[in-house]
Amino acid sequence: MRFHIDHRHNLWIGTRYWGLYVIDHETRKCTNYLREGMARQVNVIFEDRFHNIWVGNEDGLFQFIPNTDSTDFNIYKYFSNKSGTSTLSGNFVTAIFEDSEGYIWVGTVGNGLSRFYND
Repeated sequence: MRFHIDHRHNLWIGTRYWGLYVIDHETRKCTNYLREGMARQVNVIFEDRFHNIWVGNEDGLFQFIPNTDSTDFNIYKYFSNKSGTSTLSGNFVTAIFEDSEGYIWVGTVGNGLSRFYND
């Protein structure tokens, strides 16, 4: 399991078989994400300088951008596409890091690192 407490004090729980859970700090509501139609094992949870949450699993990279007026998120998926130049080097994501210059580094199993500017 992977755990993360975000800047709003919400608890993010990444599981091996049941996807991602977020427990809202204020309402105590528990919401399940990444459970159906994709790989469910969460390998890494990371919060960037803009307070977006990044989640990596064996199906790619997911960016959770919080809506300012609610507790919901816009969710974007990034994955490996051999014909594209701005994609992940591989889909099995195990590490996420943001450096001091604002680049997001994504480590994958067997396919090395990907780097892109987080703006």
